[in-house]
Amino acid sequence: MKCHALFLRDGLDQGDEKTKTTTVQPFVDGRIDESVVEWYEIDASPIISNKCRLSHHGSEKKENPESCTTTSFVNKGFVALKLQDYFGVNEVVENMNIDDNVIRSGVESFWKSTEGMTLLNSRFPSNDNLSVLPTHITRRKVPPDGMTLVHIDYPPSHDLLTLSTEWWSRWKQRFLKHELICGHERIQEIMKDDKDFDPQTLSNFFDLVGVVTVWICLQPKGKPIANYPLLVADASTVCKENTRIYKVGKKHSVGATFSKSMKWYHVQEMVMGDVWLFDTMQCPHVSVDLKTTSDAVGFERISAEIRCLVLKNK
Repeated sequence: MKCHALFLRDGLDQGDEKTKTTTVQPFVDGRIDESVVEWYEIDASPIISNKCRLSHHGSEKKENPESCTTTSFVNKGFVALKLQDYFGVNEVVENMNIDDNVIRSGVESFWKSTEGMTLLNSRFPSNDNLSVLPTHITRRKVPPDGMTLVHIDYPPSHDLLTLSTEWWSRWKQRFLKHELICGHERIQEIMKDDKDFDPQTLSNFFDLVGVVTVWICLQPKGKPIANYPLLVADASTVCKENTRIYKVGKKHSVGATFSKSMKWYHVQEMVMGDVWLFDTMQCPHVSVDLKTTSDAVGFERISAEIRCLVLKNK
């Protein structure tokens, strides 16, 4: 699938040696500054979503043990899955009436499943037990107001303290309700002493191993994604020289300059409950305007995403 995507211009300020953050500001008043970006044609290869299903008793069905391959997640940083059973989607529902709690519960159930933990341990091999701490849910209905830029959500150089400090206003209350925190005896003891739960407390007990984005299609019944699909790049084809850390307000993100070596992928006709899983700190991604079909006019794309911190105990 050939389409056009927006990249940072090559030759822009590289950033100082200490912070590696460019002084270039791709966004001005919430909109992309066209003087620092340029369009390139990319060719995205189609991939097929793998089936991952739960039985009614909550245990994985065994008739298709190869259904959730780890190869793509290990080598490329992403995998496309069908998680309808995790979200209770047997009949595709109308509009965006899947509750956030259903999304969060489905995501957490998947990470606790054998397939979910196998994926995590394949991408982030560790001798320690890994824990997943989901962050906030962002819902999107596009076409967006303006252009979208090829980007990586979080700089790979960010540790848990740096990342959580930037996002604490969005994350704190959600974390306090999660079993990993409310069931952590030492953290709860600290909070009993009238000490606030802050990014430093979190980073005192956990190390950040990685972050995984769960991007969920929420299309209404009978209307698979016709336009503005999400494209994800193979992380192994991205050179550090082609990335630039930049600031949006007080937060950091990563833009990319164009490279012919960067390989792109898309999932055809995603329906409700189909998901992308990708390495949040390694995989560039972007939504693109196909402008190729009359079916895309007037109805575009509905989705939600939740970024999940992958942690290990200190």
